[in-house]
Amino acid sequence: MKKKLSLITLIAAFALSCSVFAESGIESSFTADQESRLVSVNMTVEDDEGGTAATGIVVNGEGTVVYAAQGFTDADGSFGFSYINNDENGSYTLTVSAPRKGLYKSSDFKMLTNSMKTAISETDKTAEGMKSIIENYGEYMNLDLEAFNALSDQDAVYSFMASDIYVDLDSTSSVADGFYGAVIVRTLKEGGDAEDYQAFLDNETYSILNTDGIPKGEKLSLFDEVDSTVKAGVLDKVVKNEYKSASELTNALEFYVLQQSLEKAAQWTEVNPVLKKYQKAGLLDISFTDYDKLKSPEKADKALMGKSYEDYDAIEAAFEAAVVAAKGKTTTSTGGSGGGGGVVLPSVVTPEPVEKAEQTVSASFTDMGDYLWANEAVSYLVDKGIISGMGDGTFAPANGLTREEISTIMVRTQKLDTEGKASAFNDVAVDRWSYPYVSAVYEAGLMVGVSGDMFGATSKITRNEFAVIMKRLIDLYGVTLTENSNPGEYADAADIPEWAAESVRYLKATGLMLGNTGDRFEGSTVISRAYACNILYTVLNAVNYDSEV
Repeated sequence: MKKKLSLITLIAAFALSCSVFAESGIESSFTADQESRLVSVNMTVEDDEGGTAATGIVVNGEGTVVYAAQGFTDADGSFGFSYINNDENGSYTLTVSAPRKGLYKSSDFKMLTNSMKTAISETDKTAEGMKSIIENYGEYMNLDLEAFNALSDQDAVYSFMASDIYVDLDSTSSVADGFYGAVIVRTLKEGGDAEDYQAFLDNETYSILNTDGIPKGEKLSLFDEVDSTVKAGVLDKVVKNEYKSASELTNALEFYVLQQSLEKAAQWTEVNPVLKKYQKAGLLDISFTDYDKLKSPEKADKALMGKSYEDYDAIEAAFEAAVVAAKGKTTTSTGGSGGGGGVVLPSVVTPEPVEKAEQTVSASFTDMGDYLWANEAVSYLVDKGIISGMGDGTFAPANGLTREEISTIMVRTQKLDTEGKASAFNDVAVDRWSYPYVSAVYEAGLMVGVSGDMFGATSKITRNEFAVIMKRLIDLYGVTLTENSNPGEYADAADIPEWAAESVRYLKATGLMLGNTGDRFEGSTVISRAYACNILYTVLNAVNYDSEV
């Protein structure tokens, strides 16, 4: 992999005669590949029409000429040459010139020698070993050290490199990539945010490492092609995780581009192209044989939109289920989903699955086959007029709920009066359908805005937000529920924001809402319609809702 060298350039325009060209100069650039040791030089004599004698000379630190080239400029004044540098001295001076015009330009640079490469390959792959490589040979590898020097714990970079399975000491390009990736990992760990990570991606040296694995369209990687909403979602996801190595971060970036492309797809036509790019890249194990036979493939694409998937397995399972459903068949599941993506929830509030022969699907909706665990809750809430289907005979159990949709559900649950209620959110105009509902829940204290003047009306409700709303709902009834005296903490407790922490703890202690996967709460995940119904139904039972209404 080629990397541009960081050059310390000394430019001198020597007027060896009173030539009229004395005020002009020479533009030059060159690349040096540390693996192949190929050095390529290009120079352009300004204000030249071709035919000018040009030279290039490379001298090592001991004053020995390593390579010399001579020729004539082309019609545009350019002249170039390449050579394989097998010299064992790592410090060089390149001088390009048009002697008759009195023009000279010198650039100092360094390259790894074969003996240095051998020493690197024989170094122990430990933190101390990585440190010795960077300290002894970093300048010869032309590493960009600016971000590294800004870190408070530089030794952590060496530890990350040592644990990165993709760092191959036989390849100096691999070592350099491992270094840059480890710098990013440590920067994020020390408090770096999405803007910091974007800066790394905008830096050519770092972006080579982080976007190569992302499937490409005709020219660019998907990360560069997606819109700003998807890109912002990707960056937000990436920087919230903890990584042990650069390879973990790179793999996360690859996945989140796919995840966010599906979750934030504005139209169903955006779904299939993304899936096919990831399948072609070997990152997604799916077959389009049955999909391509569908009479209405848009049904499968629509079923995959707007959901937050946890991993590739979840997307693969969801794709298979969507294709089967689009063919007019249903599959049976014994688990429930906490926000789309086929994640089985270890929640004490999820009904135990009954024998397959006894399972029934509400006659009201045709798409509850995979969500039988939520059928009782959905049926109850529909009967109470708290929630409704999509108007076409489906319930869309895996879809997320927007904040304005939740406001409607809370109004119906509490039978709140919407007459004469007012709010002043910039994204909920007076003539918007949700205005009376948003105003009512805001006045009742059930929901607040995402900021002083924004309600976040069309944003999907996350598990963190839903937990807070459920806790406020319980508080309205003034009931005291039995709590586990030692509920324990979620593995990702540090990721739960302060404003949601107490609500999440309370719902865990009362068994009303547990983790999304294993011992992780995953509060930033969008909550599905099915799981939201299941939790709301359990809360209403806990506060004796039927005796209140």
